[in-house]
Amino acid sequence: GDDVDLDLLPVLTLNEGDAGAYINAAALICKERGTNAVNVGIYRNQKQGKRQLGLMINPANHGNYVRAEYEDHNEPMEVALAIGHHPALNMAAVSKQAGVGMELEIAGAFLGEPLEVVKAETVSLMVPARCEIVIEGVVPPHKRHYEGPFGEWPHYYYKEGEQPYIEVTAITMRKNPIYQCIHSAHFEHNIIGAAPRLGSLFKRIQEAVPSTTGVNMPISGAARSHCYISVKKRAEGEPKQAALAAIVTDPNIKHIIVVDDDVDVFNETQVLWALAMRFQADRDLVIIPNIIGSHLNPTAYGYDRMEKGPMETKLIFDATKPLPPYDFPKEAQAPDEVLKKIDLARDTRPYEPGKDDQAITGKY
Repeated sequence: GDDVDLDLLPVLTLNEGDAGAYINAAALICKERGTNAVNVGIYRNQKQGKRQLGLMINPANHGNYVRAEYEDHNEPMEVALAIGHHPALNMAAVSKQAGVGMELEIAGAFLGEPLEVVKAETVSLMVPARCEIVIEGVVPPHKRHYEGPFGEWPHYYYKEGEQPYIEVTAITMRKNPIYQCIHSAHFEHNIIGAAPRLGSLFKRIQEAVPSTTGVNMPISGAARSHCYISVKKRAEGEPKQAALAAIVTDPNIKHIIVVDDDVDVFNETQVLWALAMRFQADRDLVIIPNIIGSHLNPTAYGYDRMEKGPMETKLIFDATKPLPPYDFPKEAQAPDEVLKKIDLARDTRPYEPGKDDQAITGKY
């Protein structure tokens, strides 16, 4: 009610160019209209007054589809922001599930036990019982407030303009609550988002291509834009199928490199070596323009290529060897049986400067 006051919370201005103070580590809970499927995601929430928070969601995220459906029916969307819980909740919130919902169940799976929930005070939602702080509110339809800029995961200040907002109806908290935030536009921001995505990607890609053996989102692509996939290739065309599954699972992915299973996707040198030696652009590169991606990437574009928007051009690099009968050259390396016989602890000793220098130089 009128006693709600966001000034009670230590909401931080995280980067010098941010438009103001932001809540950036809250799991936003909402229900899909018609099905009541519970969806959870983490977005950015600019503090716009004592009882108002901004709400900026990637157009490709399920939360935005849920919000848009309420707006199509001129109805408010009830929300709850859960701040300060077990890391399992936030990890589940940014995982990529098939369809709307299941994040709370995923959180329980991460915890290894059911997630305890209680009824919210002013909205018809169930919220995590052990949260430090819960902010309840509604998103009014067809109302907007200027929001941004904000230092985002690409490490740029980006995306400002008219956005939906939350009218806060209640704030509940534990005694002496701990307020949680993350370091936006910093590697912490990237890594936290990548960890749960990897599990989602591996599962979804393996459903499409069962021979998938590994998936990585390297920090070189901000743990969002680049994806490396390894497959035990059974048929030509599988690498592109795996890449398409990755794009469908996580629209933030921009460049996908698919390699054979002898390449470690967590070793970027090996991945780029395979790209250099097993890839030719005229045959192995797929370009997909005008597809929904990350609207926070500074190069994303709209229907008019010169305007900002949610679309990107995706690249698929097939860096796998062709299957037989094509005779691909054998890689030059020591035989496995020889490597297995080497015991460094047995066959080597610490360097002894005086003794070893004489042996090396031949001067005694």
